[in-house]
Amino acid sequence: MKKIHMIVNTLMTLVLLGLMSYSLIGEVTHEILGTAMLVLFIVHHILNRKWFGALHKGKYSAFRIFQTILVFLMLVSVIMSAVSGIMMSKHLYTFLGITEGMALARGVHVVCAYANYILMSLHLGLHWNGMISAMIPNDKKSSATMWWVLRIIALAISAYGVYAFIKRQIGEYLFYQTQYVSFDESEPLILFYLDYLAIMVLFVFIGHYLGKLLKRIPKGNSSDKKPMTKKGRIILAIVIVLLIVAVIAIILFGIPYFNRHFKTVEVNRQQAVSGQKADWQGNKPLVVYFTRVGNTDFEEGVDAVSGASLLLADGKLTGSDELIADMVVDILDCESKAITLTGKKYPSSYNDTVSVAGDELREQARPQIEPIDVSNYDSIILIYPLWWSSIPMPVATFLEQNDFNGKTIYLIATQGSSGYGSTVSDIESLAKGAKVVRGTSIYCEDIPNARKTLYELITSGFNVSNP
Repeated sequence: MKKIHMIVNTLMTLVLLGLMSYSLIGEVTHEILGTAMLVLFIVHHILNRKWFGALHKGKYSAFRIFQTILVFLMLVSVIMSAVSGIMMSKHLYTFLGITEGMALARGVHVVCAYANYILMSLHLGLHWNGMISAMIPNDKKSSATMWWVLRIIALAISAYGVYAFIKRQIGEYLFYQTQYVSFDESEPLILFYLDYLAIMVLFVFIGHYLGKLLKRIPKGNSSDKKPMTKKGRIILAIVIVLLIVAVIAIILFGIPYFNRHFKTVEVNRQQAVSGQKADWQGNKPLVVYFTRVGNTDFEEGVDAVSGASLLLADGKLTGSDELIADMVVDILDCESKAITLTGKKYPSSYNDTVSVAGDELREQARPQIEPIDVSNYDSIILIYPLWWSSIPMPVATFLEQNDFNGKTIYLIATQGSSGYGSTVSDIESLAKGAKVVRGTSIYCEDIPNARKTLYELITSGFNVSNP
């Protein structure tokens, strides 16, 4: 049985290392390894089922408390990683037909992937003594020498692991400060794995010595063999449930909320906007967009955060939808027009703007805007944010002011939730006689890197499947 344990643990370690290389090994291989990891994880827990069965027994020392928390954190993280991975699958699990929640799934998957790597490495460190003992000779003198050699090697690798941790931006991915994991395609794969192996050794080292420290904390006079009281079992169950709920809440809501409301978004406009060009069948379209910049009385020093539909492009406050419009214009070399208020503008505060937008929607207000003539265009690419799951009322004004009979309106929405809300039907009801085509709905955090998506959308002739 111990050999089976060792084989499963070794395979899990190797697969975990392979999973971190994602695009360097290809999406299909990544999905296969992800599936293998899930299977191995299940087998690992079946082999260790007695440990779970003994949770309600005995006294909880500091080491046991830490180990139990670590195990349940891993359990939650692996499950969420697997679910989000299946949701985003482009190959093995496409038959499930999942199309909603991709942006959230991607964020969860990134955070959980790096959390799994660190948690499993720490867990491995807690059991390192037993694994190493099997490889060390029984002779006491040789054994002591070997232990010291291993400690020195582990310390040296761990020191490099700190450098690799920083170099590979693990902290940024773990706390979702960087939404896209970057890989150097020209880098030899062996160098990538050596860095990640050093990071694993670092956390194995930390887990090992943290475990040794925790074991030194006295656990009282009670025997570990005594069963836990009913009250103790209830408290343990509540603590574990609360821990799981807290971790899920932080991953699903805490990290996205922090990024949307507190993280300043800065982009290099040229890098974000410029790239490959595309042709358009027929007369070139007119790009029409609505954004907060130009329609808001901003206070000095307002924050550029993704949740507020703002970003800094080359240090200048820029609307997210304006950046999307610039990308489309660069791809097609066409004209663009901004929907601009002529009357009262929106307040500087994002929350106040949300409140005003809600009032406008309830009242079906039609704010006055500068006229935009679409009579010379057959196609309109309309770029807009979702406000209260609908279109901003200035967009409604634009649609009602123009004759769209016989024209085609291609939709590009930006949002902080998912999908198009009710905007497709809202636009169809306002733009009488127009053919309304869904293009893409872009999550707010994905906007700075949306050009590739837009290029693929346009070159496909907007012939894509969208929720």
